[in-house]
Amino acid sequence: GTYSSTKSISVTTLEGGTVICYTVDGSSPAAATPGTCSAGSQINEGQNIAISSSLTLKVLATRAGYYNSAITSVVYTFNTYVKNTTPSDGAVGLDPNSGTITINFNQSVDRSTAIFNETTDACTGNIQLSADGFTNCVGLTIPAGNTASLELTPAAPLTIATTYKLQVTATLKDTVASPVLAATQSVGIKTRYYRTEAIDGINNFVAGETFSTSTSGYTTYLTWDAQHLYIGYSGADVAANATNKSLLVYFGSGVGATTGIAYGTQTQSFPTNFWGKYHLRWRTDNGLTGTQTYMSPWSGSTPLPATEYKQSGNYVEFRIGWSAIGSPATLKIYANMITDSGGESTYGMCPLDGFTDGFNAQPAKYLTCNWTDGNLPTTSCTKAP
Repeated sequence: GTYSSTKSISVTTLEGGTVICYTVDGSSPAAATPGTCSAGSQINEGQNIAISSSLTLKVLATRAGYYNSAITSVVYTFNTYVKNTTPSDGAVGLDPNSGTITINFNQSVDRSTAIFNETTDACTGNIQLSADGFTNCVGLTIPAGNTASLELTPAAPLTIATTYKLQVTATLKDTVASPVLAATQSVGIKTRYYRTEAIDGINNFVAGETFSTSTSGYTTYLTWDAQHLYIGYSGADVAANATNKSLLVYFGSGVGATTGIAYGTQTQSFPTNFWGKYHLRWRTDNGLTGTQTYMSPWSGSTPLPATEYKQSGNYVEFRIGWSAIGSPATLKIYANMITDSGGESTYGMCPLDGFTDGFNAQPAKYLTCNWTDGNLPTTSCTKAP
């Protein structure tokens, strides 16, 4: 017969308890010493052989103390079909700027029969990638050469936080000129949320990147792209131009400190499972801006280049390279303002839950953000613990 999905082959004998030697490449299996295969692959009787492409299966049964069986050959014919894609149907987090999608077939297809959009336009061809139900398709490049895996590279960046579906039609042929079975993804692949914030002192953060704090009139902003985390913060004291007022941002890790750095007589104890590893501090007179790393204890201070932050009035923004904070798979972060002398207090905490402004106020929660998913930061970030 002709098959359209992986077939599991079981080989049995009347004697039972034998070893099965088999090949799928046209060569012959052998057992020079009965009970052990000397050519081909070996399985025990009762184990299955998975086959998903057209081939000739040759098997030989062997058992110690017995003569080997004759070689039996069976021809299996498969339609060519899409086994899966990489990323898989339903995956979230495709890089919109440099991500690729690979179609994995059960056997090689004839690349010369592949027809596809080379620029974004009305959908044509037999390989289509679309975000609008295959009305308009993404321009693609596909390497030459017959193969069982076609890698699709978008000709231009994809739209962020958008689901794209892939479709293959039967005009695509395999290497024996038979049509490939048509297939369409049921869910699609969703791109990451990426946005680059210009560090120019102008607040371009959108609603889905905006986080409330414990103090009325103070707001935290977060967004990201592949290389950087962007942090914004606004509130009256950002414009204080004072040596005793600072914005503090802590980044958590799997290992690190349980307490932060002392400011005046105030020292924060981190929430459960936060483990502070990196620290960004900015003083409102711009006299102290830099990052620190916990090396048991907190050590040094690396000044933040002037190109990486900008303050304008009651708003300040920062650009932090992911590598500078350990390239975390999941971002753990919280931020607050602090007055370290002349009436010490901690306030403007993000996230605000479980926190009351005041002297030596302690953070109760932090944000944990899956920054590689396909959602806006206010959805990607949840409060913990």
